Amino acid sequence: MHIAGWRGLLGQALVILAISACTLAGCAPLIGYPRDPENTDATLVALAPYFNGAKEADYLATTDLALRTAKRNAIVLARLRGYDIEFYDFEQELYGQGNEITLGADLTALALGGLIATTGKAATKSALGAASAGVIGAKAAIDKDLFYQKTIPALLAQMEADRLKAILPITAGMKLSDAEYPLMQAYIDLDAYKNAGSIPAAINQINKAAGNAKDTLQALRSTAFLEDTSSQRLRTYIWPSGITNLADQTHVEKLREWMSTHQLAGVPVAVLLNSAALADQRKQAVIDLSVP
Repeated sequence: MHIAGWRGLLGQALVILAISACTLAGCAPLIGYPRDPENTDATLVALAPYFNGAKEADYLATTDLALRTAKRNAIVLARLRGYDIEFYDFEQELYGQGNEITLGADLTALALGGLIATTGKAATKSALGAASAGVIGAKAAIDKDLFYQKTIPALLAQMEADRLKAILPITAGMKLSDAEYPLMQAYIDLDAYKNAGSIPAAINQINKAAGNAKDTLQALRSTAFLEDTSSQRLRTYIWPSGITNLADQTHVEKLREWMSTHQLAGVPVAVLLNSAALADQRKQAVIDLSVP
């Protein structure tokens, strides 16, 4: 077959890819998110006064404390809304882009592979095979460099968790008066909330968690264990149906809250239950929590 002939076949493959990609790109399952009926671009335009200083100037000019508090809350809520819109757009783009790149490369490889199987000329098979190998190789490089299949979902989960944690001081502050929680302080918390939805922050938290897990393991290895009656009672308190069954999460949270107020916030529950050095603390926990 002449060069023009196999180029035509290659063109057919690319047409198949284009049609398939365009069709699938419009489907919600590819991205994994439903279509948003809200015109978020228009919403962000409407929120502009809360970001460009107009509403802040109005807030600063207000002397009535109750009204000033209400205006502070309006600014905070508007900014939260803006950050949420931008984060969800970023999240969908990040997740969807990986699916589209991976699927697009798969479709191209399948189309080229099908043409290889149905084409008789050796030269054409060789050319199409080279093109297919190139596409597959490019896809492998993309997967390796961007870690779409595993890393991105983990980062998104970490970002969601970080944002939930970062919004807590904001919601708590909005219940206070402006004198107790002024707008400038709210801005600091809002910046933390905004940054919590970033990949660098997520990576930092994942690395920190990995380091804490390593420290915990080392602490467990170096701790002298001693089981006493307090250990047994606390174990039954946490696992009322036995250690092989699910823990009572309400009791676990109560014990962790107690630990956080007794300088044991970073200590694993397993260490509290078994460490010889924490025998007195175990005994006190049993008393304070009215453990049977």
